[in-house]
Parts: sequence; C-alpha cells; structure tokens
Amino acid sequence: MSEQAITQSSNSINTVDRRNPFPGLRSFKYEESHLYFGRDNQIEMVLNKLIKHRFVAVVGTSGIGKSSFLYCGLFPTLFGDYQTEYSNKWEVCTFRPGESPIKNLAQSITDEAVKNNPELDAEMTFNVEYSTLMSSSTGLVDAFKGKYEKHQKNYLIFVDQFEELFRFKDIDSSTTEETLAFIKLLLTATEQNDVPIYVALTMRSDFVGDCSQYPNLTNAINNSQFLIPQMTRNEKKAAIEGPIQVMGAGIDDRLVQQILNDVGDNADQLPIMQHALMRTWDYWEQSSIHGEPINTGHYEAIGGMKTALEVHANEAFNELNDEQKRTCELIFKAITQKGDDGRRVRRPTQLSEIAAVAEKSIEECIVVIDNFRRADRTLLMPPQEVPLDENSVIDISHESLMRIWGMLIFWVDEEAEFVKEYLGWAMAAENHQSGQGGLLKDADLKLALAKREEKKPNLAWGMRYHPAYERTMSFLDFSKKSDEEAIANRKKLAERRKQIFRAIFAFICVIMVGALIASYFAYEAKQEANKNLGEAKAQKEKAVASAKAATVAQKKAVKSAETAKKAQGKALAEADRATKAQKAALRSAKLARAAKIRALQEKKAADEQRQRAVAAKALADTATKKAEQSAIVATKAKGVAEQAKQAADNLSKKVIAQKMGLRSIQLTDHIEQALVAQQAYHIFKKSNVRGETQDPNIYDGLYYAIKRLSDPNYNQFKGHFSTIRSLEPTFGNVIYSTGSDGTIRKCDVGNDLSTGVDVPALVTTGQVNRSLSLSPGKKVMACAGNSATIRLYNVANDGNLSMASRINTGQSEIRRIVMAGNNVLYALSANGEITYWEQKGRRWKSEPVAQDKATLMAANSQKVAWNKAKNVIVYNNRVTTKSYELTISNQDRIVSLEFSQDGAWLAAGTQAGFLYLWSVANGKPVSMGTEQSLPRHLARINNIAFNYNDSGKATLMATGSWDKSVRIYELKNLGKSPIVLNDHRDWVWSICFSGDGTKLLAGCKDNLIRVWPTTVEAMKDVIASTGKVKRNMSIKEWNRHVSKNINYARTFSNMKDGAGVKPEHKRREKE
Repeated sequence: MSEQAITQSSNSINTVDRRNPFPGLRSFKYEESHLYFGRDNQIEMVLNKLIKHRFVAVVGTSGIGKSSFLYCGLFPTLFGDYQTEYSNKWEVCTFRPGESPIKNLAQSITDEAVKNNPELDAEMTFNVEYSTLMSSSTGLVDAFKGKYEKHQKNYLIFVDQFEELFRFKDIDSSTTEETLAFIKLLLTATEQNDVPIYVALTMRSDFVGDCSQYPNLTNAINNSQFLIPQMTRNEKKAAIEGPIQVMGAGIDDRLVQQILNDVGDNADQLPIMQHALMRTWDYWEQSSIHGEPINTGHYEAIGGMKTALEVHANEAFNELNDEQKRTCELIFKAITQKGDDGRRVRRPTQLSEIAAVAEKSIEECIVVIDNFRRADRTLLMPPQEVPLDENSVIDISHESLMRIWGMLIFWVDEEAEFVKEYLGWAMAAENHQSGQGGLLKDADLKLALAKREEKKPNLAWGMRYHPAYERTMSFLDFSKKSDEEAIANRKKLAERRKQIFRAIFAFICVIMVGALIASYFAYEAKQEANKNLGEAKAQKEKAVASAKAATVAQKKAVKSAETAKKAQGKALAEADRATKAQKAALRSAKLARAAKIRALQEKKAADEQRQRAVAAKALADTATKKAEQSAIVATKAKGVAEQAKQAADNLSKKVIAQKMGLRSIQLTDHIEQALVAQQAYHIFKKSNVRGETQDPNIYDGLYYAIKRLSDPNYNQFKGHFSTIRSLEPTFGNVIYSTGSDGTIRKCDVGNDLSTGVDVPALVTTGQVNRSLSLSPGKKVMACAGNSATIRLYNVANDGNLSMASRINTGQSEIRRIVMAGNNVLYALSANGEITYWEQKGRRWKSEPVAQDKATLMAANSQKVAWNKAKNVIVYNNRVTTKSYELTISNQDRIVSLEFSQDGAWLAAGTQAGFLYLWSVANGKPVSMGTEQSLPRHLARINNIAFNYNDSGKATLMATGSWDKSVRIYELKNLGKSPIVLNDHRDWVWSICFSGDGTKLLAGCKDNLIRVWPTTVEAMKDVIASTGKVKRNMSIKEWNRHVSKNINYARTFSNMKDGAGVKPEHKRREKE
C-alpha cells in the first residue's frame, strides 16, 4: 500500500454517496483516519517497538480495535514521511493469512507492484513473487531486495488477524508445513539488515497460547508485543463525539453518557457501539428537524446497543425472498465455523466455493451478499465499492455479529452439530473400509439418513470438513442397502420361523393322532383278548365237566359190569343186555377220553389266545409310551419356538424404546416429551431380558424431559466467579471445588438440586488454584496453583477445612498434586518437574521422581505416570527404572492422564480428541481401547475421571472435552456407545464422580458446576415426582410414538387411561 495507492483509494471512496462517519462493524480504513479518535497516546509506543525490533505484535481481545489502530493510528504516521536509517518513504503490504498465508502474501506484494506499475502482467508477477517466497527462508528478503535497490523505501508487512494461521493449519498437512515456512519468512526478514523490512501483526489475545508451538515466534512476540488496552471512558467519549464534530453535527451530552454506560468496560462492545452510532446517524439524517443534534430519541429508535445489530441483520435478512433466505443461511454457514475449542470464529471463503456449497450461481450469491454489505450495513466484507467475482473472499465484518445475531448463532451451532455427525460418518466409513468397524444399523442409520435427507450435503460442502465425502456417502448408501436386506432377511426368517412352527405343530398333531389311533387299536386288541380268554375259560369248564361226566359214566359202567357179572349166572337172558351194556360203557369211555382230549386242546388254544392278548397289550403300551415321548418333544419344540418369538419381540420393543428416547428430545410439548421418555424407559425395562441397565437413548430421553420440567438452574451449583479447575470427591455426596477465583467450596450433591444451589466459599487462598487432592482416608486435602506453596488442610467430619501445614516447593507454579497417602504426595511443577513429598515428623522432605520434563502427571498409592512426547511413562512405587512405557499411535499429543483409584485402569486423552485406555491391574498393561475403537471427541479431552463402587472397583469412566460434551463409558462394555452429555454451553475444565458413583459433576467455562445422574435407574421416578405430568398418553400419542401393534399400557399406573383408549387397544398383541 503506497502513498499513491492510498490517494487513489481515497478518491474512489469519495465518489460513494455516504456521509456517515461511523464504519459500523468493520474496521476503520486508512482513508478514514480523520474520523479515528481515542488512541493517540498509544501510537508512539507501538511505533517505537516496530522501529527498534523491526517487528511488533498488537494483541488484544476481539472487538478492541486492533486493525483500526494500525490503519488509522500507525499508517498515517509512517506515510507522513517517518524517517528511519534507511528512508522516509514507506510501502505497506496488507493481507490476512487465510488457508494459504504465503500465497496471500505473494498476492499482496503483486497487488502493490501492479498499482505502482500498471503495465505489469499480474499473473506473471504473482508467479514470480510466489516462487521467490517458496524458494527458501530468505524468500521475503529476495522479493524486496531489487525493489529496495531501485526505489529506496521501507517495506512494512502488515498481517491482519494473524490468528487465522492457527485456525486453518489443521485442515491438512501441507497447510501446517506452509504455516511454519511462512513464520520463518517473516522472522528471517526482520533479523537481517540488508533490506528495511518491518513486520506488524494483529492477533486476538486468546490465540497467544498457540504461538508457543513456534519458539522463535514466541521470542519475537515476547520482545516486541503491545497488549492494546481497553479504551478509557474519556477515550470512548472522544470516539463518539470526534467523528460527529468532524462532520459538522452535534450530539446531546445525555446521549453520550447513556452510550458510555451501555458500553461499560466490555471491549467487545466497541464494534457494537460503532454499529449503533452508524445506525443512529442514518436515522438522524432521515428524521432530524432544523439541524437538531443527535439525541436519545434517535438512539432509541434504532433499538440502542442491545438490539440495534440484531434488528439490522434481521432487516437485511427479511428483505430477501424465501429462496434467497435459504441461500443466505448457506452463505453465513460457509464463512463461519465453530473451532475445536468451542469458539465461534470467522472462516473467510472464496465466492466460488460458497456458490458450490450453496449450489447457486455466482450472480445469485452476489445478490444476497450485496444486501449485507451495503454502505449503510457493512455486515459482510469486502466493502460495497469492491466489485465481486468468483475469486473474491467473503467474510463477516466482525466476530461480534456471531455473538449478537441470534439467527447466526443458531446457524453456526446447527452447522457445527451437523459437521460433528458428518465427521462421525466419515470415521465410521474409514473404519469400515479398513475392516475395523461395521455398517450403521437401526436407529443410528435412520437418524443418519434422515439428517442427510434434511441437510442434503454436497461434494463442495463435504470436502471442507473431510476429504472422503464420496466414500462417506457411499458408506451411508451401502448401510441403507444392507439394512434393507437385513430387514428383508428378518422378514424371511420370521416367515420361515412361522413355517417351521406350523410344521412342528402339524408333526405334533400327526404324532398325537397316531398315538390316539394306536391306543384305540391296543384297547380293541385287549378287549378281544379278554373276550377270547373268557371263551377259553368257558370251554375249559365245559371240558372239565365232560371229563367229570365221563368219569362218573365210567364208574357207573364198571359198577354195571360188576352187577352184570354178578347177575350173569342168574339169567342168561340178561347176558345180551350185559354185553350191550358193556359195549355201551366202552363207547362212553371212548367218548369220555375224546372229550378230555378236546378239553385239553381247547385249554391249549385258550392259553395261546391269552398269550396273544398279553403281547397285544405290551405292543399297545409301547405305542402309548412313544406317543407320550413325541408329545414331550413337541412341547419342547413349541417352547423353543415361543422363546425365539419372545426374543424377537423383545428386540423389536427395545429398538422402539430407543427410538422413543431419541424422538422425545425433539418434541416441543414438554408434557408429551415426558410421557414418551418415561414410556420408553418402561418398554426398555420390560423388553431387556439380558439385564442391561444403561442405554444412551433412554438416558437422554429421561434426562432432557426432567430438565425441561425443572427450573432453568436444574442440577447446578453456583458460587464460583471464574474458571473451575479442579473437583475432588469425598465419601458419599460431598465434592470440593476450586479454580481461578482462589476459593475452595463444598458441594453436597445429596441436596435438592431442582432449582440450583449457591455454595459459599470455605477457604480463600488469594491465588489461582489449579489442583485439589484428598488423601485416601479423606482426612487431609492438598491445594496448589500459581505459587510455590502447597496448602494442606484437615478435613472435619462435617466437611469443613482447617489449615494443617504448608509446603514451600521452591517452584514458581504447581500444575497438579496427588495425595498417594495420608503423608505422601506427588507434585508436578510448571517447569515439568515431578517431585515426591513425604512427611517425616513435622517436616516434608522431597526427592525427584524422574529426569523427564512432563506437562501431565497421574498417580495413586501404587503407581505414578507422566507424559513424554507421545508416550506415557509408568513407574511402580517410584523405582529407579520404569515399569513400562505406553505409546499412542497417531501424530497427536497427550493432554490429559488419569489412573482409576483402584489402580486397575490408566486413561489418556489427546489434543485431537482421541481416547486411550489400558488395563494395568496385573503389571503388564493391556490396551482396552484406542482411537480406532473408542468414540472420538471433536476437540481436546481436558479431563478424565473414574468412579468406584462399594468394593472400591472402578465401573465407569468419564471424559470432558472442549467440544462442550461429557461422556460416560461402562468399563465392562467398552464396545457400547457412551452416554453423551452436552446440555452445557461451553467447554469443560474439570470433572469427577461423586463418592458413591451415582452422580457426575463438571466444572464448566461459564463458572457453573453441573451435576448429572450416572444411571438410567436414578431417573426412573423423577418425572412422576415433579407432579407436573397429570395424565397418561392418549391413543393417538401411543400409536404415533409407540406402535399400533403393541398393547396400550399406562405410563403412570396411578392415573387413568389417556384420551381415546378402548379395551381393544389393550389386547392387540393377542389378536
């Protein structure tokens, strides 16, 4: 930016019909220097630092006016022929780093060269400058060496919004490498004396910590940094009155005081003040009468500072038609984002990329953008006078728009949530491709497909966040196809099971009918045998009677023969009769013998018949037993079929319950939400035959229903007025907390937390406290922070604290302490030293634990661990040689480390949000989870905590992250999705479980301690206890949220059936 270029720019501005002296949200420009007031006393300090060190970093909070200060404070002084040892002429190259800082630097140098010499070919000049910058670390010196020899000028490189280096460096590895090369270019240029190159940069103060990754840059900033202060009340007054006086107008003193009071001491309010003044000026110009001064009426007409910006943005939005409004939403989502640390930040984007994301033409996007960058709005950049083309970079004027405009806040948060889901799909697709994960199923798949259908992400949008867009979409499609096939297979399987059941039933029926028939024939055979046996007995009796008759006849015959013999002599006449009688007797004897033989034959036949009857009866008994056994087999088969059907029904109901839990969160009616969530729990409980007690969907449903029925301060502890850095549990319900406000407070989670609880300070230390630790017996508590002293307190039975002793560590700051025994503790100092302290008598004696410099430490009574690069070093009982060393597998760094109290588990969290878990109970560590198997946070994992049950064993693990979420894992079931808690507004600094493990607490950036139940069972009766739900589900609600095929049941047994419920609705499953 040369003086000639400045003059040209100023002339072009004067052609714009605009007299408003206030720029609104954007920064002041050089040509508006005559309207810039309030920081005259600070210009000389910055100028001296720049000339002395050839480098100056102007650092300050968002909205404090860093860019305006350089454009209108420093630049006019330089262009006023400020003399250095080299020259009194200046040329300034201004740019923002963006995604490619070296390219943007080359473009800025090219623009200045073409302005000074319009005959140059811009494209060729850019290629030359870019190649020169990329050639070596002296590329910037080489780029200006020839220019200096020809024109003898000083060259100022002004890097505005330097923090973009850190916002964009994680997009890909090449960007990270370019960032390092860019920093080397700048620093090398300031360290040489051949060419007078000076570097000035502006940076938000909350990104200063990111500079520590580059030691030389850190040194340069430490040597020449200007922390721009907040404007005093008089300086703000000058910033209000000065521009108005320059324009020949006046402002009422009462209005000036009101604006100053509205601004207060919040630096973020300065751009909002400028915007409100811009709007007030416009309104005053349109409505003032006879040159009256600007007064309170004009100021209040535009809504004042509280609402002027949001009203103005809404006006611009409401001027668009419906299609343009949708385009507007996509544009603002494209140029803003939520960082890994949860901050809403700008993301300047080329218009061509915006058009691709929005699936609109360049011209259609320009129409919408121009409506927000009008001269009387300046909500988007570049300014109105700059023509737009496909290469133009679109940006919001200031971050305050993202904090004030409610619609944009919603868009940014909504986009961040969808990006989180998209990255989850991408990770799942990557795991599936590598064989380390499966396809999406059931509720997860349905939600993913519904979200994709709702958002309709395209290739341009997807590539902004993850390069594998097409693989991710194919993964969803394949999951959908696989799920449809699985559903079809389940239907086929169900039909097959029905057929099998019918076949088994038919087989059983055939067996039973066969058994009945066999039993009938056996019975008939038995009856026939009994009949034959009776006949045989009768014939036998007849034969015996005939034999007896024959015997009698024989006896009579013998007697007759004897009589005949005796009478033989008496009468010859009777001889013939005797002979005949004898013959007759012989015949009778023969007949008798024949009758006896016949009787014996009949008896034998009867015996044979009886034997056949017995055999028939035995056969019938065997057939009966076989029939009974077949019936038993059939009964067992029926039982198996019924069990399989019941298991399928239970699984179906469990899925319905999970979907209900998810759906309940989306309902707008809080009573309906509570009913659906509670009924989801009942269905889940009844269908869960395996005894599972935890499910994320059921948990979310109950928790958010309870929260919505409760006070806005539900489950919150208030009292801290700064960051809560450490939470420490005791036995039962008492938790101690401390942080940057220097207080130690006692929270009792056994109290009623339905409306929030204010907790007073027990102790005030007068320093920033970073760490608390209780002894294993909970009788002594240690506290340390930004000083060399560790304070030790006695813990009374009522939980109150009294000073016991102090340990002077000789260190500048203590990052963490862990009490490994009643008289033993470990301390990690700010310089990375880990020290073991032990009380001997009244004195505490120390010894170093290791030579490594660490930033993290974890310890318990058996082990101590710390980080070293990507590794975790673990020692047992402070032995001189390490027990083992654990390594993470990706290019990341560990930022959190924790042991479970029982020493069985060790967990580590990384900067990128990955979680690692090892089982260390049996000496040799066993990896239980890595970045491939445990779900990833979207930002750094700041804290890790373990609970412990009645037997002292850890069963749950929790993680807190800067992605504004807390997760709870079941250690016995790590493959199961964790419970995700994300109803807080900002990132989490500290977490812990209550002593009994039933609650989880988190210290959040908004200075509140939030409390969550750790189990579903803890919430099962809470909705009923609120007394706010006074009905059961109607039949319409039941059919909509549960199923028409499931029997209606009361959610609350003490209330009558809901509207429209009939008896047949309670027996649908039987039908």
